[in-house]
Formats: sequence, structure tokens, C-alpha cells
Amino acid sequence: MPSAHVPQGKLPQFTPFAARSPATFSTVCWRLASEWLFIALILLRAQPAGHGLIRRALHFLPQVRPDQVIVLESPSDLMGYLLAWHYSRDAACETIKEVASFAEFTVDRHFPIFVNASSRHVKRIVTSWERSGFPDQAARVMASDLYHEYQHAQGGADECRALTAQIALLKQWRDAHLLTIAGPYISAKETESRRFCGP
Repeated sequence: MPSAHVPQGKLPQFTPFAARSPATFSTVCWRLASEWLFIALILLRAQPAGHGLIRRALHFLPQVRPDQVIVLESPSDLMGYLLAWHYSRDAACETIKEVASFAEFTVDRHFPIFVNASSRHVKRIVTSWERSGFPDQAARVMASDLYHEYQHAQGGADECRALTAQIALLKQWRDAHLLTIAGPYISAKETESRRFCGP
């Protein structure tokens, strides 16, 4: 996943030890702990939306490694990856337009799996994960989406096979009483499946 970027002006200013007035060991330790806590909070706040959700979702999906998933704050962040893969700028712009409305996607059915954190679908799952009483169930819904894209990336599955695998995983968790809030989502995926796979 992309590294968090901390603007230079946001970093705390440190005074070298030599310039500090004499202090007890406990005071020095307290200052250091406070400064490092401040840095940690900055870095946490700088992570893309959904970063923690993805980590939790991957806990339920051991087939997918964390380095195989990239969270994009916006579809335009895909540009650097496409140019690095020798796409022309025009082809890269066209690809970004094609995937801009997707919540999760792969490029040419290869890893990595991209998560569009700005999509309505991902934002809804993030909200459910953060605010509902069922955070792990929200993470399992996200895991099922990643599993769908895993089918494309790992074996080049078409949409029908990827949907079939995703629905099977959702139902497995539902039947084990690990996913009780996803009835409407399963129904929507089954409707989508009929469109791609036929009756």
C-alpha cells in the first residue's frame, strides 16, 4: 500500500539534547514518548481511508498477501503505476476513466488489487466498520470483494467465475453465523451473477 506522506511543515520540531536545560531522566523519557506519540498520530491520520479496514479484511483472507493490495485515495493515484508499467499517458488516462467508478479492480487481471477509497461502496463499508456494532462483519464484506478480485488476478477468472466464488464465500460465512448483516449484499451479487452467468 502507498506510504503515508507527512508534509514537512507538519513534523514536530525537536530541540537537540545539548540545547535543553538539565532535566531528570523521567522528564526526558516523558518528552521522548510524547514526541513519538505525536509522530505516530500524524502518520495514522495520513493513511488513506480504509487502510485499517483492509488490514482487518486480509485477516479473513489468508490467500491474499498485504503487498498484493494497494489503497488509492483517488483513481488518479493510479497514474504513477500505469506509467511505471509503460502505459502511454493517453492510455493511462483512458484506463483511469474506465476504472474510476469501481470500488476494487485489477489492471489486465494481474496483481496488485487496487481499492478505490473514494468510491461510495468502500466509504459505506468503512463507515460500517468504524461505527456499527459489527466491525468484523463489515471487514468480511470487504474481504469478499478482495476475494472477487483475487479470482481475476490469480487465475484470470472471468466475471461470472469471480462472482460465483465471491457469493460462495459470503454464503459460507453467513451459514457459519459469521456474517449476519449481508443478506441484501448477497442478493445484489446473485442478481449481478445472473446477468453475467445467465439463469
